[in-house]
Amino acid sequence: MGKYSKYLEYLEDGKMRCLICQHTFSKQKDSCTTVLNYHFKKKHQKEWNDINGICDDEEEPAAKHPRATANSPEDVRASKINRAFMQLVAGASLPVNLLEHPAWKNFCKVAIPKFQFNSLFQQSELQSLYIEYESKIRHDLLKVWHVSIGIDEWADSEQRGVVVFYLEHNQWTHRVLGIVENSPEKNAEEQIEDILQSFDLKGKICSVIVRGSKTFKLDFPLFECLENNLNFAINEGFDKLSTFQNVYDKIQDIVDRKEETSEQFGVEKIRWMTIHDLFERALQLREVINFLTEENIHKITSSDWDTAESVVSILQPIVDSTVLIQKSGMTSSAIIPLCKVLIRELHDMKENPNVSEPIVKQIEVELKQYESNEFLQFGMMLDVRFKV
Repeated sequence: MGKYSKYLEYLEDGKMRCLICQHTFSKQKDSCTTVLNYHFKKKHQKEWNDINGICDDEEEPAAKHPRATANSPEDVRASKINRAFMQLVAGASLPVNLLEHPAWKNFCKVAIPKFQFNSLFQQSELQSLYIEYESKIRHDLLKVWHVSIGIDEWADSEQRGVVVFYLEHNQWTHRVLGIVENSPEKNAEEQIEDILQSFDLKGKICSVIVRGSKTFKLDFPLFECLENNLNFAINEGFDKLSTFQNVYDKIQDIVDRKEETSEQFGVEKIRWMTIHDLFERALQLREVINFLTEENIHKITSSDWDTAESVVSILQPIVDSTVLIQKSGMTSSAIIPLCKVLIRELHDMKENPNVSEPIVKQIEVELKQYESNEFLQFGMMLDVRFKV
């Protein structure tokens, strides 16, 4: 690797860092220079020519050498337009073949009539844009010493997104590092490890927060999503309420019938996101439901409505906590105090203790895990909001 020595910084762990762009190379086996050859040829053409004794004016094969441009105002403008197209496609998650659509081409003819639309630029421009943004993320992460990783459900239920969270200019920043396939045929843990290794993050990770799966086994402090654990606690509690399932089934039957009617008449489908929302909405429409249930659907009795009110009352503190968790200003330092406040409020409830007690017990189980974690302990101790 001697010919590259003046462009490299040799690190203690056998890795190397490019002095030009600060890119870090993994430790190479048997002094292999393949990675270095590729990097300097693609990223640092001038240095590559110097290393290999190639004159700047030496012609390369046409297939490998991009066509020279005059850098006229028209060329610069066309380059900016091509780039803006791909930023639009990538940023708005639009299909790449949108640029081939006749309607889009017609728009270009009207809006920018002098621009010659070249459909062949898409692949190279998208790849160039991807490399540029990946390089920016790598450069930003080089300046960071501590990060958290989030593994969350993606658009496809069989996929998980790997997201990095870190502080940049005293502001929380997050970036998507990659997507992994969470299927029996593919090892998701290995895919995640590869992504983290490729960004050289394994020595910087403070915690990994997982949502939507309990099967991941990684060599880092692993936390399950608090919101999911609260939902598990709710299910545990309502299993003890004998009248809950009966009332839930009746209200759900109304929802199912409403959705069937909506689909028939093209009305937008209602999404009932949580048990709390379901029962709260039913209470708001109590008179209408009582009128509709007189003949065709099982009658909801006054006792059923009392149960619905109890459910909403019990769940309200947990719903408030969930809303708080989802806000961008939520920090890990508030996890332990939040659980303690929830336990206290549920303990203070006089109605249906047989429901609130199982929920409290489940939250207490989670709290023990949180209190035994130094990361959360120090976060709470240093947060001025929780100073006595």
